[in-house]
Amino acid sequence: MAAVKKAAIKAIKPLVGCGASGDSLVAGKTYKVPADVSARDAGILIRMGKAEEVEVKPKAKAAEGPVHPEAFAEAIGKLEEGNTGHWTESGAPEVKALEGLGIKVSAKERDALWTEYRANRA
Repeated sequence: MAAVKKAAIKAIKPLVGCGASGDSLVAGKTYKVPADVSARDAGILIRMGKAEEVEVKPKAKAAEGPVHPEAFAEAIGKLEEGNTGHWTESGAPEVKALEGLGIKVSAKERDALWTEYRANRA
């Protein structure tokens, strides 16, 4: 009789604050397996009832071609004020944060759109 292979756990969400391999995991936050937590620890936490397996949604695919200023402005509105992952030290939006919202731009393109965005908001 052949063994049935279980599907690999892709992500977990702790139901309570807990620890895994010395790291503290926050209840309600999604942790990717194995990037954030090991598959072994994820399995243990699920079996203990301290976490549940969750589906990982793929990031929105970045649009190809020039970015329309209105799409850029909409993305800016979705960035979190004070989140250092969303903003550069100079105050411009991070390219990676924009990519996560479907806006694919180089730093140079971002700078031009950012200048235009600020000029239109003045």
